[in-house]
Amino acid sequence: MVLRLPRSIAAALIVAGAALASCRGSGENATMVVAMAGPTMGATYSLEVVAASAADASRFRDMQAAVDSILASVDADMSTYRQDSALARLNHHAEATPFPVPQALEEVLVRAAEIHAVTDGAFDVTIAPLIHLWGFDRPGSRDAPPTDDEIAAALAAKGAKSVLVENGFVTKKNPRVTINLNAIAPGYAVDRIFAALWEAGARNLMVEVGGEVRVAGSNSQGDPWRIGINTPAPEAAITDVTTVATVRAGAVATSGTYRNFFAYQGRRYSHILDPRTGYPVSHDLVSATILASDCMTADGLATAAIVLGEERMRQVMSAMPGIEALFIHREGSAPERFTVSATNGFPLARNDARPASGS
Repeated sequence: MVLRLPRSIAAALIVAGAALASCRGSGENATMVVAMAGPTMGATYSLEVVAASAADASRFRDMQAAVDSILASVDADMSTYRQDSALARLNHHAEATPFPVPQALEEVLVRAAEIHAVTDGAFDVTIAPLIHLWGFDRPGSRDAPPTDDEIAAALAAKGAKSVLVENGFVTKKNPRVTINLNAIAPGYAVDRIFAALWEAGARNLMVEVGGEVRVAGSNSQGDPWRIGINTPAPEAAITDVTTVATVRAGAVATSGTYRNFFAYQGRRYSHILDPRTGYPVSHDLVSATILASDCMTADGLATAAIVLGEERMRQVMSAMPGIEALFIHREGSAPERFTVSATNGFPLARNDARPASGS
């Protein structure tokens, strides 16, 4: 998970579903900061826009309804928990005939297919049967791994290449295929909100949904946005940070194996599944952070990076200009010891350190 620093107190104080504006600095250097936050899609969202004037701040503050509408639309299209979502209806369509889908769902499925292709199938949104089998789509549902036969059966019910997307319709050549977009939909929501604010004139802004972040310009102090990479340990607080990225333009998304898992006979089973085998990943890469130009891409690639591991992910990225990454490995069996490595272009803070004061 990534977090804009510092926000642990500030975000908690923002009334859910409300936009607040505050003045920072004084005299000619004063800036107006518009902040919004609230629950969404089973997680939370937050955003900040640095406005050059009170008039700009008022205009951005009035966009609360537009932000709410975007989030509600993405949830209605892609939720795996709502039986009336467009995705749920597509999953229930157990026929190999074209099924109409909204434009947003089509866009996400197209990007998911692109990421699937470039990552050798390490990112696959058709693993819904496997997620359900392992119990990671609901709390406390499994305390032991499924059998090999059960996994084989779930693997037979997936297949990204069997999903054809064209002109507002989806055809599942394998009617048993069902889709889960939880590894890419938050990034798409970030991009939608970012685009709406950018179109309205915002040039210094931060948008975060479910821990995935996209920024542009500078924060209220005129500095790059500081994005903290969460310490990859189960007991770590959301504000515990291993390292910090400083970003003026781009999206940052992190995936990890350290939050959602269950233990059985001394072994941890992570919620991140390898779509090619049906089993949770088991190597020592516990966190992968991707920097990309858009958040949907960063979101999907972060999951793929955990599946592939650092060495193979670096090979994949060599054919993807503009993509940077940070990898955190667990050192041996010590849960509190980590090794951090990054590609040359990943924007680590100079002191590679801790949260600074101010936004």
